[in-house]
Amino acid sequence: MKSAVWPTLILLLLGACATTVTPENWPDSAPPYEHFVDTYRSDEANQAHQAEDDYLTWVRRFYEGRPGILGWNDITESVVQDMDRAQRSAVDDLGNRLGRRIAAEWAKANEVRRIDTAMLSLWGSIMVTAESPETRLEAMRAIDRDARALLDGELRSRQITEERYAEFDSFF
Repeated sequence: MKSAVWPTLILLLLGACATTVTPENWPDSAPPYEHFVDTYRSDEANQAHQAEDDYLTWVRRFYEGRPGILGWNDITESVVQDMDRAQRSAVDDLGNRLGRRIAAEWAKANEVRRIDTAMLSLWGSIMVTAESPETRLEAMRAIDRDARALLDGELRSRQITEERYAEFDSFF
């Protein structure tokens, strides 16, 4: 009996890893599936390096995280935990726009993306570790400005450093 359980568990886990991303299994907490499908299909440079399902899988991972790795939903929930209603509203609006922008770029193939995992980790850390609600909101605004500037070519990836965000991080 015991030996039959392991093969079944392994097959279930492998099946879960290989699941194609569809509108039916898209997370409710993420922006609409169609937004990211349209984003993928409008980017020929990325299409040359990455399949649509791979791109959508990375977008889903961005929002949901993985074991031991916080997703955008976890991070933004942590940011708002002690905020008043107005601050929560501002974070919700900004978090939705910023999440879309970052996810759409970070999920691309390494060869073409301008937002990488190191930036994602730094930004998530800054958003979570800033001590006061006001500082966390200002950190998100700074990250939003930098993400836009990076995608518009006005900021270089090497400028995204811990020192750039030192005023927001309680560990510096």
